[in-house]
Amino acid sequence: MKNFAIPSLVVASAIASSSSAAIIVFTSEFVWDGYAAGNDAAMFTETFETYNGFYASPLTGSMGGVNWSANATGGIFVGAVGTSQALSTNNPVPMTLSFTG
Repeated sequence: MKNFAIPSLVVASAIASSSSAAIIVFTSEFVWDGYAAGNDAAMFTETFETYNGFYASPLTGSMGGVNWSANATGGIFVGAVGTSQALSTNNPVPMTLSFTG
């Protein structure tokens, strides 16, 4: 049974002279696009097209200097959902996505 499907990940990064942290939630792609453009953010999209099948946990990858890791007990499955690749678990367990970089 596949519990979680994530069709793609979009990661934005910007270089700043000082460090700070915040979480901002966007519910509108239009607002996100404006925010990203106004803050000189670089955007990268992970489509998982280079992955297919079962992988032992963790499954890792990188895009544009941002590293990601997907972890789930029992492993990670990557396969088509409609016309897009998606991550899912092979068991009814949580999947954790982590980002660094």
